[in-house]
Amino acid sequence: MISRTFYNYGKEIYKDKYKLANLIADLYVGEEKIKRVYRRAVLEDAVSSRIYNISLKSSEERRLFYHQLITSFIDENFYEQDFGKQVIDCFAQGISLDLKREIDKLIEKAESGDVEAQVKLGTRYYDGQDANQNYKEAVKWLHKAAEQGNADAQYRLAVCYEYGRGVVVDYKQSATWYQKAAKQGNAEAQNNLGDYYFGRGLDKNYKQATVWYRMSAKQGHASAQNNLGDCYYFGRGLDQNYKQAAVWYRKAAEQENANAQNSLGICYYYGRGLTKDYNKAVNWYRKSAEKGNRGAQNNLGLCYEYGHGLVQDYEKAVEWYRKSAEQGSAIAQNNLGNCYFYGRGLVKDYKQAAEWYHKSAKQGNSSAQYNLGRCCYYGHGTVQNYESAVSLFHKAALQGDVAAQRALAICHEKGQGIAQHYGMAAKWYRAAEQGDTTAQNKLGYYYEIGQGVTQSYENAAKWYQEAAKHNNIEAQYKLGSCFQHGLGVTQDYAKAVIWYLKAAQQGDMNAQCNLAYCYKNGKGVKQNSKEAVKWYQAAAVQNLVMAQYNLGVCYEQGEGIDKDISKAIEWYQKATEQGNLLAKKRLEVLSQK
Repeated sequence: MISRTFYNYGKEIYKDKYKLANLIADLYVGEEKIKRVYRRAVLEDAVSSRIYNISLKSSEERRLFYHQLITSFIDENFYEQDFGKQVIDCFAQGISLDLKREIDKLIEKAESGDVEAQVKLGTRYYDGQDANQNYKEAVKWLHKAAEQGNADAQYRLAVCYEYGRGVVVDYKQSATWYQKAAKQGNAEAQNNLGDYYFGRGLDKNYKQATVWYRMSAKQGHASAQNNLGDCYYFGRGLDQNYKQAAVWYRKAAEQENANAQNSLGICYYYGRGLTKDYNKAVNWYRKSAEKGNRGAQNNLGLCYEYGHGLVQDYEKAVEWYRKSAEQGSAIAQNNLGNCYFYGRGLVKDYKQAAEWYHKSAKQGNSSAQYNLGRCCYYGHGTVQNYESAVSLFHKAALQGDVAAQRALAICHEKGQGIAQHYGMAAKWYRAAEQGDTTAQNKLGYYYEIGQGVTQSYENAAKWYQEAAKHNNIEAQYKLGSCFQHGLGVTQDYAKAVIWYLKAAQQGDMNAQCNLAYCYKNGKGVKQNSKEAVKWYQAAAVQNLVMAQYNLGVCYEQGEGIDKDISKAIEWYQKATEQGNLLAKKRLEVLSQK
């Protein structure tokens, strides 16, 4: 009776699950509890489609799937109820028979050349909807429809060639069909064709990519709007224009495109094309992050770490970094490594830091390569290994990481993990050209003494000046010395005083001592013994031997300060203890008086 009932109802009852549920309840004469379970099972949203999908399996396979389906809705003994199995089996068979008749009719139409039928049939085979999923059959019918000029079929056929579904992957064939569909106004195809002009299946042509993105974007295609925003943002195929980028990102973001929401957040964060606004940046980052966008999750983590647009919260930063890192974001993996390394938002753990740096470094992230190299160099979270450190520094340096270039130069200079080679050290110190003041100052020193490069006071002064302009204290002192002694520049005491003063005010004892000399002797500045004493004192308390000797002279002779022989002896003694012979002689003279 059950079989006959379901066969007669067939597809009609399949479409109305309430009728089906009631019918099952009427047919079942067992316990009321089980009847309710059967009825609820059919009313569950996913059940009807699951029953139908089971009907497509072989009879042998069905038994396994029935078991899974029935046990999803019961207490532990439900799957043993023979009635439940009969209901599902008969229902599935009835649907299957009815739908196969419909597919047969569709095949007849398709074979007669009906293009709409060909598209429908190809789509059903592709999706596995009302038919066994069969990509080869899908390609067969989509190809027939595409050849007749159907844009939807052309687009779907292009997808098959792109992903190798029913055919061998062939980007050129895929591009050909995308082009045909795009020219007919298919927005999906236009967007995908834009992607192909980035060098997949077509010669790279950013300008052409923007043409197709724009066509698709104007039809409201969110991904194309986001892609066009990217072209404006990065200046690909168009003049870089942050304002236009923000316009298109917003259009896509308002359609809930997660990538665009993240990008719009970036525009607000950095003030690119929009007024800088951390609060709005956070708002868009959060929308995107909650959709699972790993870039936005990392960016939201940054906002929590630095307190931009919300209250600083290291633990929240870690939470979002971890979400992003676990999705494979190399940037987030490095940031999470930093949290472990510095103990931000969690307990400091060098081993965990090294592990996350390693995950990121494997993906080629230069910051992580440098950070992992640093762990190897100092033995933080891993065995100290200079060779491994050098290898990692080198990888990061080749990508332009300034810190890694400087670290690699130091390894060459000291012969750590690699043979000592001043020439190679000088090469990597040329990271100075990227604005690293430590490297600029070091390169100036190399040129000054001719280490690893041909000696050149002119080049030394040039690099000292570059670093000094960016407030490198040692370089300011060195540049002052160049001007005082006319090394690589025209001798100019006034300029020497300017640079000595900058360094002296920041605590450089050598600059303080030389500045004191200039004040004492009126070199480049009006003679002022009191100022001389002030700067000698500043350097002397930092244990600079020449400053201690000269301060002793000032006390002995009463220059710029009241004469005080005991004080003079005190400073001469300090200088003598450091081996200064001039101070020793003054002590001998004073002891004879």
